[in-house]
Amino acid sequence: MRFIFLEINRNENIMADIILFNPSNGLLIDKVDNWLPWSLLYVCTRLHKDYSIKLIDGRFDSNWHNILDEELNEDTLCVGTTSLTGLQLKFGEDFLREVKKRQPAVKTVVGGVHVTPTADDSIREPFIDFIVRGDGEEIFYNLVTAIDQGKSFADVKGINYKTDSGTPVENPSEAFVNLDKTYGTSEYLPLHLVNMERYITEEDGRKSFILFSSRGCPFPCTYCHNTNDHNKGKWRALSAPNTIEFMRMLTERYGITYFKFQDDNFWVDKHRVEEFVSLIEENKLDIQWAVCGATILNLKTIGPEMARRLKESGLKYILSGIETVSPRIQKVAGKVIKIDDIYRVDKVMSDAKIKMIYSFMSGFPTETNSDLSMNVEAMFKIKKQSPGVDIGSVKPLVYYPGTALYNWALENGFKPPRTFKEWSQYSWSNYNKLNYPWLDEKKKKLYQNLYFSTMLMNPEYEYIKSFIWKYFCIAIGPFARWRVKRLNFKLSPVLFLFNTIKKANLI
Repeated sequence: MRFIFLEINRNENIMADIILFNPSNGLLIDKVDNWLPWSLLYVCTRLHKDYSIKLIDGRFDSNWHNILDEELNEDTLCVGTTSLTGLQLKFGEDFLREVKKRQPAVKTVVGGVHVTPTADDSIREPFIDFIVRGDGEEIFYNLVTAIDQGKSFADVKGINYKTDSGTPVENPSEAFVNLDKTYGTSEYLPLHLVNMERYITEEDGRKSFILFSSRGCPFPCTYCHNTNDHNKGKWRALSAPNTIEFMRMLTERYGITYFKFQDDNFWVDKHRVEEFVSLIEENKLDIQWAVCGATILNLKTIGPEMARRLKESGLKYILSGIETVSPRIQKVAGKVIKIDDIYRVDKVMSDAKIKMIYSFMSGFPTETNSDLSMNVEAMFKIKKQSPGVDIGSVKPLVYYPGTALYNWALENGFKPPRTFKEWSQYSWSNYNKLNYPWLDEKKKKLYQNLYFSTMLMNPEYEYIKSFIWKYFCIAIGPFARWRVKRLNFKLSPVLFLFNTIKKANLI
């Protein structure tokens, strides 16, 4: 089934019916976050055929005030943004407040992973008229239609809104979107709404692009948004043929031949992956690809022969979240990983010359230094077995709304933010100020220093691609490794500098 992508040459004198805004995540994150504003494009899938839409990306369009001058007026049907917990909320709020200042009657809509579990509080914000919860394609289309036609909002599933008297209302949830039905048929993904060149980078001499082929994850990790009341552990995916067809279109139209799948869990269905590889082989596609979300539980079924085929198909690397190897803390985290499976997967992939990248976490309830030491020992053992791996870092856990551990936090004295302004400070960058009563200052400092030190002992750290960083880490690495092995982070000028930069919301 061929994907159809429509190019539309809008009359620039026609103001938009709908304005959508992708907020910045802060200066440093914006430098590495070059994804398409996928969530906003998804909700335009049906809308763009019936309405004119202007999509503003705050990461690039610093002149968004001027764009509002050109596009916003009293006839604008609605203005919307997406939301991630943390600093992005500040920029989203700034935008929506400016909209309300200019055109108070224009309806404002917010969707995304932050407002879905916090809808009851978020809808009370004076600059928000509607919340769209979960998969937004059908919900947002139905909402815009109701606004346009003056219909009752009571019949629009999956939204929160205010009545004329200001009373908040929550409508029942909408069903999950069927990705093959929506994006594998004659429906249009409106890439004409964005400047694609902004989102195409270069890697290994090829044009590189971040994309998704699935949503959700079936595993019960207690820290992950996929377990919230909306996602409920539901995994849904494009078929292998439709995924390949999408990639072929990107190659033909934009010259992209390096594809990075940012799925939460690309490898849930091994038969889909096998068909995907077979289609690459059959069509003799000259591509490279990478997977930024896969679990050891799925990867452990791969043998040497399949690993060889994966490599020959162009697979460059796989990022897998180990998070913790402590059996006790795995129960807290909802993980079930045997440590021997980690070493086996690493060996099979490394023998096939497929690079593995790992991630670890700290800060789980009841975690001790002994639990942390187990992770450190595993990191060094993996690196010894496969010197070419990216062993990642040990990053402190942030308890996000809608997760099981967030509910645990509430039961153990955590007082959550209520407003966008308060939630915008709820991030890793502000970790030392987070209201976690079970963590004292000493423990928070330990977690932060462990994170920075594990970064410093890893010159190949995936999220910092810089020769300066690489050679700095090579120079400082022996000291970082010594500190990590002993969990001893006293009197370090480098760590002091890192913590100072972090407090400035730069990392």
